[in-house]
Amino acid sequence: MKRVLRILFVIGFLLIALVVAGVAVLSSMDFNQYKGLIAEQASDATGRKLIIDGELELNISLNPSVSVDGVSFANASWGSKPEMLTLERFAAEISLIPLLSGDIQVKRVVLYGADLLLETDSAGHGNWEFNSTSTESDDTDYGEGEALPVVHNVLVRDVNVQFLDGVNGQTHKFTLTNLDLSTDGIDTPLSLAMEAIYNNENISVEGEMGSVAALSSDGMFPVKLEISSLGARVQLNGTVKKPRSASGVNIGFDVTGDDMAAIASRGMAMAGVDGSASLPEKSIALKGALRDVDGGFAIDGLGMKIGDSDLAGNISFNLAGIRPSVIADLSSNHFDSVDIQPTPSQGNTTPDTGPDDGRVFPDDPISLDGLNSVDASVKFSGKDVVTNGVTLGNVDADLTLKNGH
Repeated sequence: MKRVLRILFVIGFLLIALVVAGVAVLSSMDFNQYKGLIAEQASDATGRKLIIDGELELNISLNPSVSVDGVSFANASWGSKPEMLTLERFAAEISLIPLLSGDIQVKRVVLYGADLLLETDSAGHGNWEFNSTSTESDDTDYGEGEALPVVHNVLVRDVNVQFLDGVNGQTHKFTLTNLDLSTDGIDTPLSLAMEAIYNNENISVEGEMGSVAALSSDGMFPVKLEISSLGARVQLNGTVKKPRSASGVNIGFDVTGDDMAAIASRGMAMAGVDGSASLPEKSIALKGALRDVDGGFAIDGLGMKIGDSDLAGNISFNLAGIRPSVIADLSSNHFDSVDIQPTPSQGNTTPDTGPDDGRVFPDDPISLDGLNSVDASVKFSGKDVVTNGVTLGNVDADLTLKNGH
């Protein structure tokens, strides 16, 4: 028995010595000598030149890490700039012990100071379309149930993305100033904090989402986020049954803003749409629950308040037919048409109060050109409806639109 124990002790000692020796050898190696090989492999795979100007380091420990500085990747030959990507620093840290059993646990990924240019030429070809010189085909099949590596923490700082559309000449700019994505484990929620700028508008996102395990197995994925942008705040709270296909959506939303016209106008500018929104300069509060249904989506428990007017009910949209269809059942305690009329522009401060001959509705012709574009069935009941200064009580309306009639 003592002999067996002695043999096991010697074997264990030799294994430890071998690991220590391997760590010592790897730690003493200069991995910068492999920068040329890495650049060559990247060129073979993409047909573009990769340059690593900075240090390439590998640190061996119980949490091995790799880092690289000063990376640039060439743009397409027709591109507007020589580089498609420049990167100041990338680093990743991996847990060694789980890796020995095939479990990939990435403790941290850090990306700092990146500039990415995405652009198309006049024919719509993107600079992300590569010409590989490799004869090997990429036929890797990533199965839907395949386990994903666990990344415990992602830190991103100062990443600029610019998109140049060579077809219509539009330019879009996105700056990710800060992203902190973290989790304690494969079965625990993902915590998210993000600050970004898109086309000169600040965007802030904070909250929690489902776990990596739920995403990997395409299982129930909770979402609880707060988004601030355009002078509005959006709160989302709900679940997605199948996150990979974005199906089984059931998410409650709560939107508040002080100036609906300003929110819409800033949103149009952010999206690159010219003009201004013809909406009232009124506060808005909107809440409900969004869920997907066959052929479209529905909003349950809608509650909306614009100025002093309110609206509640349920709405469903079907987008699968010959033309879109809308079914709505709405009610209001108080609804004033002034609250949904555009605020008069400067120089025209007198609002349109309608006809001055005592009639509630004007006799101006109404264009019906858009009636063929949608089918609708709308029911509305209002206790107190004000239009052009005239108050109507207990209003019930039933509108049906089918095939333009």
